[in-house]
Order: sequence, then C-alpha cells, then structure tokens
Amino acid sequence: MPAIQPEKLQRQIDELLQTVDDPSAFVRSCMSLLDYYADRTKRPRGAVAKVEIAKILRIPRPVMKTICARIHQTELGQPENWLVIGNALWDKAIREARQVAACALEKSPGDEIPAVVEKWAISCEDDQALVYLTSIGLKNWRMQDVNRFYFTIRSWLKDSRLTIRHLAILALLGRAGDEDFTELPEMLRSLAGMSAALRGSSQRSMINLIRHLAQRSAPEVAKYLIDELQAGVSGADRLARSTITVFPQRLQDEIGRSLG
Repeated sequence: MPAIQPEKLQRQIDELLQTVDDPSAFVRSCMSLLDYYADRTKRPRGAVAKVEIAKILRIPRPVMKTICARIHQTELGQPENWLVIGNALWDKAIREARQVAACALEKSPGDEIPAVVEKWAISCEDDQALVYLTSIGLKNWRMQDVNRFYFTIRSWLKDSRLTIRHLAILALLGRAGDEDFTELPEMLRSLAGMSAALRGSSQRSMINLIRHLAQRSAPEVAKYLIDELQAGVSGADRLARSTITVFPQRLQDEIGRSLG
C-alpha cells in the first residue's frame, strides 16, 4: 500500500470524477483507484485467503472518507449515471466498492432509492457494508422527507424477509444519528413488537439502536421496553436485559420489575 499523499489523492479523485458521465469508465477508474490503495500486507493466508481477498481491500479510512466527501461535494454527473455507477460498484461485492456505491446513491434519483436499497441489501452478506449504506447512503434521502422515510421503514419492518427487516433497523439507527433527529416517539412506535421478528445480526442491531436511543431520552425508551415486556412480546426480555445497563438506576429498577 503506497503512502497517502493528499495532493496526489485529490488529483486521482479529480480524474475519477471527470468520467462520471461515462459510468463504465468511472467504475474501471474507481476500481483501479481502490486497488492502488489496497493494503495487501494484512491479507489472510491459507484456505480462506481467496474468499477474504474477494471481499475486503482494507483501504485506509482517510482514503475512503476523501473519496466519498468529494462525491458529496461534486456537481458533476446526471442522477441516472450515478445510479448506474452505484449498481455496478455494488455488484463488485467488495466492501470498499460498496461504500463508494453508497456514496453514489446520494446523487441518484430519489424516487428509485428505496427499491435500489432493497435490491442491494438482499445481495449483501456484509453487515458493515449495510451499515454504511444505511448511515451514509440514505442520509440525504431521509433528511429531505422524513415522512416518506418512515412510510418506507414501516413497509420494511413488515417485510417477510429478515434481511429487509434488518435493513429497516439499520436505517433507523442511521436516522437516530442525524443532526435533525427529533422524532423519537414516532421511531419507538414503529418499533413496537419488533423484538419478535428479529434474530442474529438484526437482533444485535436492535440492541445497538435501543442503547443509542436511551442516550436521547432514557425515560421514553425505558417505557417502550416496559410496554413490550408487559405485552409479552417475544424477545423483549432479551432486549431489555441487553440494554438495561445504559439506563439510570431508577429506570433499571423499573425495567427489572417488569422483567420479574
């Protein structure tokens, strides 16, 4: 992996962005840029090497951050071309390529974003890529129309596919970190009964979400947990036990009494 030279990196990204209206050229140039900064010294050896190499390039975070920041800032490219770029990069099934795809999603046509994100999520087994997709890729879209965001989330939460339900939880976690997030009661209403519909990674993401929300308003989130416990929602006891320590002692005692 070469040393990061900020001026050189900026020139490389400038050249990349000049190709945005030729999506095939952009994707080729982007993959070359990612390969240039790939860290091959930390690759695993042995039988798992081929699988690992195909999925993660281990590019330094400052490089990825700079690429996505420049995509965010640029006014180059038509939305339809950014969507083509995003789809092609996501299909590479490499974590860093999918991170750039998530950044390209910001520039894509807004009305197509929910369907695109669903399609991408179904094809993704990398939770870190999904976290990036929902935290960064959906940020502008959800901030532009919060009502539309919750309409989509409610649909995802009811989906028969666990991956899409997990996508919804991660999207809510991303929303909870936005600067303009104020709709905690609506988010908690959307989560009613969801413990029964989650398992594995989605369950762990739900735990992270509740812990995060408890930092916003411990009393409101404690009431949510108590209501879930009293309603006998499957999995609510595990959720409560996994998050109880983030609450003040008084609320821990109240949750504990509902746990029995």
